[in-house]
Amino acid sequence: MSYARPSRLPATAVLIAALVCAWVPAFAQDREIQRELMLTATFDAAGRSLLIDVADADVIVRSGTGDQITFEVWLSSRSLPDARERYERMEFRADAGDGVVSLRSSDAENIWENWDWRRWGGFDMVVEATVPATIDARVVSADGDISVQSLAGNIVVIAADGDVTADRITGTIHLETEDGDVGIRGVSGDRLVASSADGDLSARDLEFESIELHTADGDIHAKRVAGDTIDARTDEGDIIVDAVAGPLAAQTKDGDIHISIERLEDTSLRTNDGDITIRATESLSAELDLRGYELSMRSDVRFDGVFNGRLDRSVIEGSLNGGGPALRARTGEGTIVLRLQGN
Repeated sequence: MSYARPSRLPATAVLIAALVCAWVPAFAQDREIQRELMLTATFDAAGRSLLIDVADADVIVRSGTGDQITFEVWLSSRSLPDARERYERMEFRADAGDGVVSLRSSDAENIWENWDWRRWGGFDMVVEATVPATIDARVVSADGDISVQSLAGNIVVIAADGDVTADRITGTIHLETEDGDVGIRGVSGDRLVASSADGDLSARDLEFESIELHTADGDIHAKRVAGDTIDARTDEGDIIVDAVAGPLAAQTKDGDIHISIERLEDTSLRTNDGDITIRATESLSAELDLRGYELSMRSDVRFDGVFNGRLDRSVIEGSLNGGGPALRARTGEGTIVLRLQGN
């Protein structure tokens, strides 16, 4: 029997590896990230809206005191001299015109020939805007995350490549990202539209007349959602809505749907290839129309209610506790479970 002899590194390779290991910590200390304020500007906000349209930066918009809009542009890099040159080429400019206070920058992708220099170059840009608590705002970033906090008004947020978060805002709200997640908490008003072409949507404590939560490729998780119309839709992902109060339409092409009902109004649930789970109190009054590959109605306690209708393996159709709003669910190849719980 023969054994393979362990390979040996050449002496020069061993020496180079040792030198690299010794050099990396010193290099890291020399290249610590530094932060520098590159631009600051303050404008009177009376009667004006906010516009931020930047090519490459994270954006944070939050409310302050008074009736002014203040912009700060922060630059972070391991090599500030190189970063300053790149910042200058982006041509940030703040301005106050008729009805609008704006901050804009040029298209950095054209300057750097589509190289993602901000991430790979150890370069980061952050725009911070402090604004009145009530203001109409449009915030756009071609490459960066956007956060909007503690505002009221007509709010539009669009990120081409980044995450969008909204916290404690009211009004008419539009949140959109092409490639990123959307996170929403404590928002209310007339209408909410939140969408992602490629990312997850998470929301809690929503109260609007109209709610639209859409993603092409991702999951939707929502908790404590109330509205006159509630629409949740994803092509590739699951939908989970906990404590829904109001009419809900939830649809996924390839995923599961899980909902818990706080106040039932007409509800429609549909998945092509997934399971549906519905949780409600045993006192739920509804007109049931549930159809799928395999169905069941269960109770966590002794069920004292009344069901009149058809109940078999693939169909549950009829009146529960005297009937009420419509509860409709469809799945092509999945199961549907209606689980009734104690009050």
